[in-house]
Amino acid sequence: PTDTAKRAGPALVAHLTGAPLDPAPFAPVPSFWSDQYGQRLQSFGSLGIADEIRLLEGDLDGDFVTGYFRAATLVGVVGINTMPALMSYRTALAARP
Repeated sequence: PTDTAKRAGPALVAHLTGAPLDPAPFAPVPSFWSDQYGQRLQSFGSLGIADEIRLLEGDLDGDFVTGYFRAATLVGVVGINTMPALMSYRTALAARP
């Protein structure tokens, strides 16, 4: 929703004023989050296309980040209580073509 709003606002202004629209394609990183029993679950990227999952940080008995890879390329991450670490992975995912 945040990425959509950041794109929709300027698009609406451009439409109403006749200004040029940003030509960059709109391609936000898919994401979701959920709070479950005092734990924050967050995900970024395209988990469904992965052919391998690896533990990237932490411990599965506590806070962790798992990476989802397709052909050895990171395509998504899931984490429990690891917001700062996940944001750096989100940035990396957003930078990919």
